[in-house]
Amino acid sequence: AHILWKPKIGGAELFALRLAREQSGQHDVSLIYLGAKEEDLSGDWVSACTTACMAIKGGYDLLGFIRLLRHLRSERYDVIHQHQSPIALPFAKIGSSGAFLVKHEHGRSSVLARSFRQRVAGRVLRNIPDLYIANSNYTRDQLLADEGVPSCKTYVIQGGVDLEAFESKIEKQPKMNRGLAEEKSVMFLGRLVWEKGIDDFLLVARAIHKSVPNCRFLIVGDGPLRTSIESSIEQLRLCDVVSMLGYRDDIPALMSQCDIFLMTSLKEAQGLTVVEAMAAGLPVVSYDTGGLPEIVSDAGILVRKGEVDAMASQTIRLLTDQNLADQYRARALTHVQQFSYPKVASKVTNLYESGDR
Repeated sequence: AHILWKPKIGGAELFALRLAREQSGQHDVSLIYLGAKEEDLSGDWVSACTTACMAIKGGYDLLGFIRLLRHLRSERYDVIHQHQSPIALPFAKIGSSGAFLVKHEHGRSSVLARSFRQRVAGRVLRNIPDLYIANSNYTRDQLLADEGVPSCKTYVIQGGVDLEAFESKIEKQPKMNRGLAEEKSVMFLGRLVWEKGIDDFLLVARAIHKSVPNCRFLIVGDGPLRTSIESSIEQLRLCDVVSMLGYRDDIPALMSQCDIFLMTSLKEAQGLTVVEAMAAGLPVVSYDTGGLPEIVSDAGILVRKGEVDAMASQTIRLLTDQNLADQYRARALTHVQQFSYPKVASKVTNLYESGDR
């Protein structure tokens, strides 16, 4: 059983859903939503596998956690894979006596950003899981430092991507072969929040536009900074070249129409959007933030966080040098094969089976 808080569009939630879908081919898999009601579920969140909703109202809803306890005792799961809400860990331990308990770290706030209660809870609960999975070495190092988890209980498995969804959209000929005179496009994909570095993306866009005037920029995603970003676009006089597309569910198709992917995150545990860009065959230029160097490796171009001019310069090179762009396109398509969901699911299931119960 995979434990989540609610079904929503986010990295941890989508990873758990797709992992459950892969595992359901060989195992009986359930998704347990702690904070959701049955009426909150629709589409893939229902059809992936068996679901159970606890309707817990918050961390102090004792009756809600008692419902969870009763559910776990009645179902007798062999493995509990907790993705969110660590407060559920003791209930999972008590309710599923004999089950193998896995805590999955999809990214962590800095120690200073975490509340005193969160830090204390992490230390108190650290010995409950039988095994920890971190989505990057960066996240693993934070986990070891913050909570003192034994390193022998901690493994790194990076998030996956649905390669088939992207392969079906990739053009047979590299996009950069269209010729320099044709319009180019550069993509940003992510929530419109400060840590995603959207302000840096706009500064990079302005610098690129001066050298490559036929370049257009797509901002895909939504969030609390949308109004502020629209004002910045106007102030930077980029209204004619920057398009804000909002939330989209056709990411493979959108990426197939782009030339370059920029990752300007100021804080990033892993960066699944980079994996998706590589699956679409896009050359990637990324800040060297958090776990991003592990994902990008030598299949893309890394620049120091905050160095807007360096990112713009590297992007211009790719936009104007067809051979270079094609080389990074080929590297990306080869590199991303390791992140396929069947391979990721196999690694996770192997950890379940090799766990010392």
